[in-house]
Amino acid sequence: MKMYADTSFLVRLLVRDVDNEAALAAHRRVGRPFLIYTPFHALEVTNALRLRTFAVSNATSAIKRQFRKEQDETERRLRACVMKGLFQTTPMPWDAAAERAVELSASYSQRLDVRSFDLFHVAAALELHFKEFITCDLRQAALAKAAGLKVILIQKA
Repeated sequence: MKMYADTSFLVRLLVRDVDNEAALAAHRRVGRPFLIYTPFHALEVTNALRLRTFAVSNATSAIKRQFRKEQDETERRLRACVMKGLFQTTPMPWDAAAERAVELSASYSQRLDVRSFDLFHVAAALELHFKEFITCDLRQAALAKAAGLKVILIQKA
């Protein structure tokens, strides 16, 4: 089984923090499906991981060293997930997803207050013919549900 997961969920699977266990439990609960990993995911996930480094830029040297070690472990987990096929690399239908995102924006943005990247994730899931969408983002969940996807929403711990 394969499932479309957005960046918020993928990052929570990778980063060992208080939200990690909830993401792992949710993944087990839905049968441990393979998760699609498009070039768009690669950009968003790796950028989200890099932005975490910025968050500790003013910390002490010891905290920075510990964080860098944790960051290296997280990046190794990401590479392992891709190599083992848990995150299945999948081509992105860029043009079709962009067109669908514009349509979703016209239908839902004023009502649901969603970001462009949220629109693009939902559009990609639809264009890749997925029925289920897993996320930790409340607004994106609302959009995915409105667009006809079955949504699995993981709340923060």
